[in-house]
Amino acid sequence: MNLARIFLDCIFPPRKTERITRSLSVEEVRVLLSPISVTPHITALLPYRTPQVSALIREAKFKDNAHAQKILGVLLHDYLKKEEILGAVFVPIPLSSVRHKARGYNQVERVLTSAGIPYVPSLLLRTRDTVPQTSLRASHRKTNLKDAFKVQGLIDPNCTYIVLDDVSTTGATLISAIETLTTAGAVKVRGITLAH
Repeated sequence: MNLARIFLDCIFPPRKTERITRSLSVEEVRVLLSPISVTPHITALLPYRTPQVSALIREAKFKDNAHAQKILGVLLHDYLKKEEILGAVFVPIPLSSVRHKARGYNQVERVLTSAGIPYVPSLLLRTRDTVPQTSLRASHRKTNLKDAFKVQGLIDPNCTYIVLDDVSTTGATLISAIETLTTAGAVKVRGITLAH
């Protein structure tokens, strides 16, 4: 650690999630990689409940932390390469206009960019702002997302589409996005979430 960082940390103590993230390497997080099926069409890569994964997700999502985004991007790239799906069309879950304006970026797009994975940023759009899913009971999550997405552009039924999100609890967001793409003509659609 350089002297400037030590000095700044004394004046502006880093957040707990920032301290955890700084200390992590790809290798340390790679051992936590344990893909599981959330639903038949959705795979989660990492367990959110671990302090390391939780810190990475929070830093990537709320603080635009490039180190966190890079680690998550490398792990995503590794998984996609292993599953031989790097040639798919990648579609990040879009943020609502209010959330995107407040945050200034889409964290899933940042992770994809840091991994060098090309994606289609405007194929799937949010049609309206929705209440954050984490604030709702599981029974209300699907209703909250009804007609929340639309497809802009043409869908190629011969392509495989991978919809990406950062965190999934019930899978409602990814399910809604997958259904929207399927209704628009996509035949092969999967969802991947960085953590569950």
